Amino acid sequence: YGDPKNRSRSSWDCSGQFNLAMHPGEESIILYISTVNDFGEISDGSKVEIDCNNNISCSKEVYVDQECKNITVPNIPIRLNQTSLRLRLETYMPVLFPIEKYYSAYVVNILRCPFGFKEDLNTMKCERGRFLNDHHFECQLTKLGGVDYKQVLFDTYWIGLQQEDLVLSDFCLGIFCNSLIKRGGVSLDELNSSNNNNKQCNEENGRIGFVCSECPPGYSSVFGGYTCTQCNGPWFILFIPLHVLAGLALVALLFLFNLTIVQGTINGISLYANIMYLYYDDLQDYARKPFYKIISLLNFGSEFEICLYDGMNEFTKAMLLFSFPFYLLLIVVLIIIGAHKFNLKIFKVEFIAKRAVPVLATLMVLTYTNLIGLVIHALRYTNIYTHNTLTEEETTYRVWLYQPRLRYFEKEHLALGLLAVTVTVLYLIPLTVVTLFGDFLRRNCIRSLWFSHFLDVFHGAYRW
Repeated sequence: YGDPKNRSRSSWDCSGQFNLAMHPGEESIILYISTVNDFGEISDGSKVEIDCNNNISCSKEVYVDQECKNITVPNIPIRLNQTSLRLRLETYMPVLFPIEKYYSAYVVNILRCPFGFKEDLNTMKCERGRFLNDHHFECQLTKLGGVDYKQVLFDTYWIGLQQEDLVLSDFCLGIFCNSLIKRGGVSLDELNSSNNNNKQCNEENGRIGFVCSECPPGYSSVFGGYTCTQCNGPWFILFIPLHVLAGLALVALLFLFNLTIVQGTINGISLYANIMYLYYDDLQDYARKPFYKIISLLNFGSEFEICLYDGMNEFTKAMLLFSFPFYLLLIVVLIIIGAHKFNLKIFKVEFIAKRAVPVLATLMVLTYTNLIGLVIHALRYTNIYTHNTLTEEETTYRVWLYQPRLRYFEKEHLALGLLAVTVTVLYLIPLTVVTLFGDFLRRNCIRSLWFSHFLDVFHGAYRW
């Protein structure tokens, strides 16, 4: 018997007992056979008789007249609940030694139907189940017990295995997953492999595992991107002081050089940066990554790929990214309160008190889209569909798109989701209403001097 993947003589097995596998419904099986004499030489003209439990339609005779001959055995008979089948082979030289026969056997293990398939009791074949049909998968049983899963309609699906469950996700980010359609599907061997299904995953970002969202052991998520990298030191010791100093320095620059949205040029740049930042997932593509870094910098995003600590994941990163925009706003709010409530010398400097509100409005505009992006990031989800092969039970649940191990608005993600909703209700929506309908509110509802000053900062650059 020869290995079909390695037909060299070193792969020949003359033990007389061989094992193969097939699924119910496979109409034939291929044997790879060479006949060798006692001297290790190919015996041309040998005859092989194959007997399938005395089944005439399956039994056949064939001459082996070449080094490695593939023999197709058709009409394999399978009964209900059968787990194995024995093929008996008789090999002899009909001309020289018609009586001396060499007996060998193939034991064909009858596999259970693969994930997503169900055995039809009438035809005794493995038929594609409703679960795969509903999600537009075309599957093909292959020889030696294999199966290929192919998505033919949607480009964003991910498929995997968890114990006895076939698991599907109807949306996997392009920065995490390769297209199932473009790569021609995925085989059962790949799903069962020990490399966590990473052949479906985007190799450039180094993701593996469940919906290609996890980093390999020893690797962590980073700020400024979705790649996985090894942390080479406790960067969190420097991260916090640097961000504290960076926030103070940024606010100081805005005060000193009057870089506020009162200036028309600054307003135009911030508007352009805000619009482009909404496409941050698309800009993460490697071809546009330098452009993304510039847009991210203008929106106070984290544009440098920094690993904060070993084991950091997408959830921790998302929580920390909310902190910097509010830290900048907090600095200016404290300056405004200090300028009006406390008699400190630093607040008596004229330009600080005069520019405090324009600087606050500028930071609100520049962080507005950053916060919208963080809120959208925190609230995006995908559906997970599971099908249990043993019980035929199907379940559906939602998970957070960027770390699908977290159920949507459950446990850890509940904190992130509530933070995103709070920021939306208490900050983003009021700021949007004030920006769009500020003049109406000033004429009819809010007639305070500070509100008028605030609106003048927002709209001053557009008034004649």
